[in-house]
Amino acid sequence: MIVFQDEHNILMHPFHILGLAGVIGGSQFSAMHASLVTSSLIRESTKDASANEGYRFVKEEET
Repeated sequence: MIVFQDEHNILMHPFHILGLAGVIGGSQFSAMHASLVTSSLIRESTKDASANEGYRFVKEEET
């Protein structure tokens, strides 16, 4: 195995680098998407409502 690693630099192979870029890019995209979804669910609090009350997933009026 050591001889194989000596003759073939797997870490610098273009497909390995593309795979790493895909994995790292996918994790960044997932983190940014989750951040945007989370921030869209959190509403701004007013003086009358507590910030700890939570978000209600129902509408007040029927559509």
